[in-house]
Order: sequence, then C-alpha cells, then structure tokens
Amino acid sequence: MRWLKVFTMFFCVIFIVSCSDSGDIGKVKNGILELDKSLTVGEAFENYKYFTDVKWEAFKTENGRRVVQVAGTLDLNKYPLGKEWKNNGIKKADVIFQFLILRDGQNFEVHSYGLKMLLKDGTEKFLDASDMGLTQIQLLNNLKEIYDNKPLS
Repeated sequence: MRWLKVFTMFFCVIFIVSCSDSGDIGKVKNGILELDKSLTVGEAFENYKYFTDVKWEAFKTENGRRVVQVAGTLDLNKYPLGKEWKNNGIKKADVIFQFLILRDGQNFEVHSYGLKMLLKDGTEKFLDASDMGLTQIQLLNNLKEIYDNKPLS
C-alpha cells in the first residue's frame, strides 16, 4: 500500500513537471521585458487581439546560439491592413520574433523580427527587419505595440 502512495506522488510530480513550460521556451514565455513589466512575454503574445494562433519553438543555430521563436498568425479579417493585404494576394501572414538566450542560461534578449507571408499562389515570402528598413528602436516599438494590443506600424 505504501508503494502505491509513493508511485502516485511520483506520477503527480512527473505530470506537473511535464505540463509546465520549462526550458528555453518557458524562460521567454514567463520572462518580463524592460519595455513593459506589467505582462510576461507569453501573456503579451498569447493575448494579442490581432493573432489567431501563436506558436513557440526553441532551437540552436549552427554556431550554438539558443533561440526561442514565437510566430503569431495575423487575423487578416481583423487586422487594419488585412483587407488590403488580401487584395494584394496575401493569404496568410505570420509575425515572427526571435529571442536569444544569453550565456548565463537564464536571461534573454530580443534578437530579430520578421514577417512571413503565404501568397495565394502558394509561394512564401519572408521579410526580416532589415528588409523592412526597421531599426532596433522600431523593432522594439513593434514589440511594444503587441504588448499594447495595437496594430503593428
């Protein structure tokens, strides 16, 4: 009977750990940025009113950098430029932010920003911040617009 209690407690601990956000994605999702300390990064992206879907991914680059990428699919029916984009052949648009995990393994910083578009002809087009002529300050302003639930400028 005692082994059953131990087994049950062990199973509950494993279940709780497996359901929680851990690892690099958890660090970013649960992290707080200086630009707005009222929300976690996860809360800002998951509750952005112009996203229909948000996907998180962690990976390592060829040179060993640890990256967390979040991609939010814009709702082209709600987004102010959505109708215009659809008229110009854009079927789907994902806003993508990447965060670098720093050497200490605990902290992170905003690394890059881009827009991935699926066109009606089935081709994909990707624009990163430099393609769009965005400076680091404009990149952070776009991130702040997500926090503030405003359309991206």
